Order: sequence, then structure tokens, then C-alpha cells
Amino acid sequence: MQPISTSGLRRTCEQPRAVSLGYVKRCQQVAEICPNTRLRVTPHCEATAMDGVTAFSPYNKMLKPVCHGGPDAECERPMNAASQRQVEIRGPDAAPLVQIVSLRDLPSNSEGRGICVPKRDHRGISISDPVVLKLAEDHFWLSMADNNVLVWVRAIASECGLRADIIEPDVSPMAVHVAAERSGMTVS
Repeated sequence: MQPISTSGLRRTCEQPRAVSLGYVKRCQQVAEICPNTRLRVTPHCEATAMDGVTAFSPYNKMLKPVCHGGPDAECERPMNAASQRQVEIRGPDAAPLVQIVSLRDLPSNSEGRGICVPKRDHRGISISDPVVLKLAEDHFWLSMADNNVLVWVRAIASECGLRADIIEPDVSPMAVHVAAERSGMTVS
């Protein structure tokens, strides 16, 4: 693997203006980060660096861009969200498995539509709030932030004797922070 070009990453973020969301200055001088077998780059990583990201942080065994120069700059461009890994659940018991780990009733989730569905642990305590995308009656994606959920869902399926294939698909999401009409994008 080649090191990521960091020529533009050695600058410091501008001091952001005060915002109600508590945006804090989180970027300082950055050391060079080199990908290795334990730290992957996203397909968007080089383009993100060229677009002005000023710092990366390891997250879910990937490089996550963490600073674009302030809150305005963060909202002016697509966000490389590829470090937020997906969990794919497919099989005859996929729907019951997704329901077991969810705090929300899933029958209202129609195919092709993503909804926020809090996840719960074995005690019923909420641990995450991913988007669940129902692709078919027996096929779901959980858009997570933490890759430990893959192992957790596999363990629940095994303990419950459910028949479902649970994998991390090779996809790399992008997020848009601006309204579609402002960005020139169309939503279909």
C-alpha cells in the first residue's frame, strides 16, 4: 500500500466561530499516517485529502476525515462516511434477527426505505441507533458506526439458532450535509 499524500495535512484548522452544537477546535499539527493491514483507506480518501481535509483519525480500522477547517467548510462538501461500516443480514431468519436487536417495530419498514432503528443489548439497553435499510423480506443492511456490531449480531444469531448470513459488504457511503436544492444534486 502507498502512503496517503499528506502534503496538505500539516496545516492547522482555523479557529472556528462559536456554534450551538459545541463544535470545538479538534485539529492540531498532524503526523503522517500510513495505511497498513490493520488500517485501511476508503475509496474516497485521496479525493478527501485533495478536497482540503486537514486531519484523519483511525476509526473502525479505517482512516476517517475529521477536520475540513471549520463548521462552514464541513457543511459545504460531501462527508466521507466510509468508515461507518455496514452490516448485511440475509437469509430466512434475517427479519426476526433484525427485530430481536431492534427497539422499534420493523413491519412498518418498507423495502427500499431506510429508517433509524435503535439497537438494544441482551438487557434491552440501547447501544446504537443505525439506519436499517430493508432491501427485501429476507435482506437488510444496518448502517452502523461501529464494526463491533457485526460480531454482536453474529453472536445473537448463533445463540438464537437463527439462519442468516451476516457479513460486512464492501461499500463506502458518502453523506451529504446540505439540502439537495442548494447542492445542485437531485434526489431520486
